[in-house]
Amino acid sequence: MAKAASLLSKANLDKATRNYHRADDLYQKKLDRTPQHHRQDHREVARANYQSSLARLRRRRAPQPVSHQLSKTTIYSPMDGIISVLNNEVGERVVGTGTYAGTEVMRIADLSHMESA
Repeated sequence: MAKAASLLSKANLDKATRNYHRADDLYQKKLDRTPQHHRQDHREVARANYQSSLARLRRRRAPQPVSHQLSKTTIYSPMDGIISVLNNEVGERVVGTGTYAGTEVMRIADLSHMESA
């Protein structure tokens, strides 16, 4: 959708530029007395719309900041051991804030302290 809007803005800019040059030619030949700055305003608005559509297109193509930050995230366990319960898999969302208790991702058991029966 952003690409289509950009193409439409480009077409409007091209049309406004052609109209500006056509009107300038008529003004130079003294066939039209309308001041040029009125026609130039239309061209500048079309140019601004086109630049804006290009910026939206670039923003859409840019990598998402959340995924970029997530790629730098590493989670470490506070202790060594064996995973005894795995509640979440890779890619699942978890809560980890100071306000809430958070999500238990897994339980790690230190089997070196177990007694055999």
